[in-house]
Amino acid sequence: MDRLLILGRQCVEERNLLQEKILRLVDIYYDALDAPKKGLKVEVPSELIPKKFPHYMGRGEMFSYRSTSVLGEIFDKADELKLEGLSIQGEIWFFSCDS
Repeated sequence: MDRLLILGRQCVEERNLLQEKILRLVDIYYDALDAPKKGLKVEVPSELIPKKFPHYMGRGEMFSYRSTSVLGEIFDKADELKLEGLSIQGEIWFFSCDS
């Protein structure tokens, strides 16, 4: 989902491919919810398993890409404050939403 959020409107083909994959994953998810009741085994096809993850998921540099989504920005800001030794409890920052 993160990749879908950060892709610009000019990347129509890639956005469509990602949306198609997401819809397939949603179907698999709902099948997995019913699997225990129906006695089914659900497997995710290898082409739907991501090779890289947003940096804020902590998968290591080899398996990550730098996310510029709002989640990536929040993670980076919290990480920056942690390095400075500042408390982030009770403080709020507003991020600009450039679309």
